[in-house]
Amino acid sequence: MIQKPIEFLLLALALVLASCGGEAPQSPTPEKALLMRETPENDSLVQAFGVRLAEALYEEDADTFNAMFHWDRFMDLALELPREHQDLSNYREQFKKGLTAKIKTFPQELIENLNEGGFYDFLYFYFDEGLRTYRLMYRLYSESGINYHDYILRKSEDALYLEDLYIYASGETLSTSTRNLFLASLPSGLLGRIMNPQELKDTSRMLEAMRAYESGSFGQAYYKLSMLEGPMRNLKSILALRIQMASQLDQETYMEAMASMMEILPEDPTMALLTLDYYVLNQDFESALRILEILETETGDSFLNLMRGNLYYQSGDYPAAVARFHTLVGEYPDFMEGRLSYMSALAMTKDYSALLGQLDTLKNTYAVPPEDLQTYIESEEEGMENPFAVFMETPGYRQWKDRHL
Repeated sequence: MIQKPIEFLLLALALVLASCGGEAPQSPTPEKALLMRETPENDSLVQAFGVRLAEALYEEDADTFNAMFHWDRFMDLALELPREHQDLSNYREQFKKGLTAKIKTFPQELIENLNEGGFYDFLYFYFDEGLRTYRLMYRLYSESGINYHDYILRKSEDALYLEDLYIYASGETLSTSTRNLFLASLPSGLLGRIMNPQELKDTSRMLEAMRAYESGSFGQAYYKLSMLEGPMRNLKSILALRIQMASQLDQETYMEAMASMMEILPEDPTMALLTLDYYVLNQDFESALRILEILETETGDSFLNLMRGNLYYQSGDYPAAVARFHTLVGEYPDFMEGRLSYMSALAMTKDYSALLGQLDTLKNTYAVPPEDLQTYIESEEEGMENPFAVFMETPGYRQWKDRHL
């Protein structure tokens, strides 16, 4: 799984600072991006591009992924600042030298997630009228949960390429995260020449917060980030960073940080993954389900039935959980976590005939040994209620065991 945003940023920063020095190579001038039109021909090209990107990851082909992502173009975009200074040039080249190799490991991290049983699926493309180009939406799934990557596609004279992506879990584009890293690597004296006093004050506090977090001083990190006063205070990325820092403290502080974000960005679909956690912790399942509706409208992802089913199950609405898991299993039949959740919900609704049918499906279609199924059904975990406890005593299950064991 990709590291959490701040951990990834701090690791990358450490690599950059450790590698600075020596003569930096000259970066090639990026190709000029062409504005695109939404046409059937371009639709076909973009669809094929999106499919190929996901295929490359499943084939463990990081080189093809990197060839489709114009990292030089990305770095120039990320390191473009509102105000320039002549002394920035050398620092910019040193930064690029230190970070380029690290950032190209991005596809390898996605591949490692796939090897651990995760998914990286191309959902759809859409045309962004504001940017005059296409964008590609992917779902990342791992044991840590769901995330979405929204890539920005560009076109040169002879090729399509990616230049950036918006990461839902961090609330910002990868180029913005990289720009913050660049600012963090600059001497304070130079920052003072490219920022106004309020920007400099807040940036210094943000960097102090990041360093405190890295050293394990989570309370100090949260305090420093909470002291921001200017426009930076309400940026999505800062709000997400504050929540992550608060999560290392106590639930009260975490909930306070979540509430602050929700007041500033009410029902923002790109922050839905963070908002959802807030409602679940408060056991406000109705609001959590509403957030999932907003997220599905934004992403078009029916895989969110997994989270809906889990929410209904947690709330005790087992028939609704069965309905959601049934839909999920129908659309993603090979997704074992969804099927096992479906079985638990069937047990809680006492639909034992359907539950026996799922056991047969796992045995016959997926070649799961009956002994393993018995272990799964009958195993007890300390402090956990077995949803199959009543089912185990039914004549139907006993007969199933007699036939297959």
